[in-house]
Amino acid sequence: MGLQWTLISCFLYFEIGLCVLFMLPFISPQVWRKIFKSRLLSFLSNFSYFYVRLLMLGLGVAFLSSISQLRKYDIDSDKLEDVTLSMPGAAQNYHIHLLRAQRNFYISGFTLFLWMILNRIVQLITAQAQLQADLKATHKQALSANEVANKLLNDSSSSGIQDTRNDKEENLANSEKEDATKNLEALKTKLEKAEDELCEAKTELKQTQTDLMTMKSQSEATKCEYDRLLEEYSVLQKKIQQDSNKKDH
Repeated sequence: MGLQWTLISCFLYFEIGLCVLFMLPFISPQVWRKIFKSRLLSFLSNFSYFYVRLLMLGLGVAFLSSISQLRKYDIDSDKLEDVTLSMPGAAQNYHIHLLRAQRNFYISGFTLFLWMILNRIVQLITAQAQLQADLKATHKQALSANEVANKLLNDSSSSGIQDTRNDKEENLANSEKEDATKNLEALKTKLEKAEDELCEAKTELKQTQTDLMTMKSQSEATKCEYDRLLEEYSVLQKKIQQDSNKKDH
């Protein structure tokens, strides 16, 4: 494996590690939001903006190059048989080059795909943390408005035994009570809306995590298939060498 593909593989493993870290249940979205908003991470994000874009451009070029290599070694089976008859070792060389092209294609493709998934996961975690903060603040406002409404209700009930000189104050208390009730209803509506948005964000995040686990399983299966084909190639190569030695003797 060349140096560039080794670096891309290391970056792919780094992305998989980040995805697994984001999926840990004991780290709350509020903690991740504080980390994302920290000064150190903000400084690193601003400083590495250009280099990250340059890295994505390099990954795109590597992905297109792997596609070109796949098309280069994509030949018909009839042509491959003709080449095998004329040059016995050409088929093995063809298969090893094809396996390398497929490996490079999967590595670069999964790296780009995981980068997009990571960006989406960060957005969902940030949105979920914001919704939880809004939900908590709205809940506190609703409780406060409810306490004010109950207090005004008790005050208006106790003032009913006073004489007609307190009618003006009673009307004012009733008006404040109605305003507090309206505010309470508005806060309840906002609270219900925030809960719905939070549920949608959790559902989308769960779907993204499921897609990530599926992709990880496919990547491991591809790696196992590559190792198996490489072992078969080694066995065939040893067999060809043994046949060549027998012919020489």
